[in-house]
Amino acid sequence: MEALGWTLMFGLPALLGLLYVFVKFVRGYSTREMHVRTDQVSLSLMVLCAGWLGWYVVFSVGNLRYLFPVVFIAGIFTSEMLCTFTGDLTLPPWDSTAGLCLAACDST
Repeated sequence: MEALGWTLMFGLPALLGLLYVFVKFVRGYSTREMHVRTDQVSLSLMVLCAGWLGWYVVFSVGNLRYLFPVVFIAGIFTSEMLCTFTGDLTLPPWDSTAGLCLAACDST
C-alpha cells in the first residue's frame, strides 16, 4: 500500500507520460510499420517502464529507491507529453535575458 502512495506522489508524471505515449503509439500503429528503429526503442522502453512500475506497485516492499529508475526513464515520455501540450514552447536563452535586464538597469 505504501508503494501506491509513493507512486501517486512521485511517479504520477511518469505514469501520465507513459499513458500519453502509449495512446499515441496505439493510434499511430495501424498507419505505420514497426521497421523504424525509434519505434522499436520507444516500445521497448514503454514495456520496461510499465513492467517495472507494475512490479513496484504490486510486488515491491514500497521502498522509494525502487521507483527511481521508472521515473528517470519515463522522463523521456513525460517530456514528450509536456512538449506536445505546450506546443513546443521554448524559453529565451538565459544569456540574452540577463543581457536585456542589465541593459535596462544601465539606462536608468
